[in-house]
Amino acid sequence: MDVRMEGMDGCEAARRIRAAHPDTTIVLITVQDLDDVPVSAQACGAVELVRKQDFCPGMLQELWRRHRRSDAAKTQV
Repeated sequence: MDVRMEGMDGCEAARRIRAAHPDTTIVLITVQDLDDVPVSAQACGAVELVRKQDFCPGMLQELWRRHRRSDAAKTQV
């Protein structure tokens, strides 16, 4: 999910999604340098914050590997 979106930013959307669905894995993406992203983006419940420029199929596979739920949790989805 993009950090900056019209209407509701990604941080607020992530907070609301996590409140309603705590098992949801959220990755925030941004065009900004990670050092320039507001602290709220790093504390909103997302498991990762990634620059759009770095986001690619290989990174997505790595994120899935790192944040994959257990097989038991997957069968409950």
